[in-house]
Amino acid sequence: CFSFYRKVPTMILAPKFCEDSAVAAVMDTKADRVNTVFKCMSIVDIPSNITKYTDAPNTKNQNNIVSPNQIVCWPKVKLGDYVYRLSTQLAGLMMTVDYNNNDVPKESPSNKQLKIDGVVTGTKASYKSVALDLDQANYLNENGIVTAFNFANGWTAWGNRTAAYPANTDPKDAFIPAKRLVQHYDNSFILTHWVDIDKPTTKRLVDSIVDSRNEFY
Repeated sequence: CFSFYRKVPTMILAPKFCEDSAVAAVMDTKADRVNTVFKCMSIVDIPSNITKYTDAPNTKNQNNIVSPNQIVCWPKVKLGDYVYRLSTQLAGLMMTVDYNNNDVPKESPSNKQLKIDGVVTGTKASYKSVALDLDQANYLNENGIVTAFNFANGWTAWGNRTAAYPANTDPKDAFIPAKRLVQHYDNSFILTHWVDIDKPTTKRLVDSIVDSRNEFY
């Protein structure tokens, strides 16, 4: 991607196909080594045949969606007559939040408004509208799953954890903005100082790199 477009992707999506555990695994692998050196997040969905919120965490674990580089979503969302994977809506929301923070991914998409008017479960032949209450939405969040929730400020994304949670509680791995900010910092470091590769390792060069990092934010 970078070789062709000079852009570092910040997320990998494969709506519908990511419900396959093999596809989700490949997405996770690719997210950790974009163009060999960069890192990003992959956003995946719990399979459409999961219709009960209590079954989502077990499906997440069975499909081995437990990486800190993964964000996992359930269920689907709708707007009018159109139904979307939550992963696509969440990706757009994350980009909007990043844009409002000067393209720095320091703020969570959780509790930010989605462009939806409901959530549904099931497959295309048998969609069923559902309404999660706060306890149910928090249950999903406690198991590292992002959902959609209708409360005081309308329909919002709800959940601030990566797929690694609750097995991994290290803040830099468990929280979505923390993980993304670390990746942003690492990618920026590589891009900024790639020009310094193969230069003589002098004290002045080392000091220059250290000063540059100290002034980064």
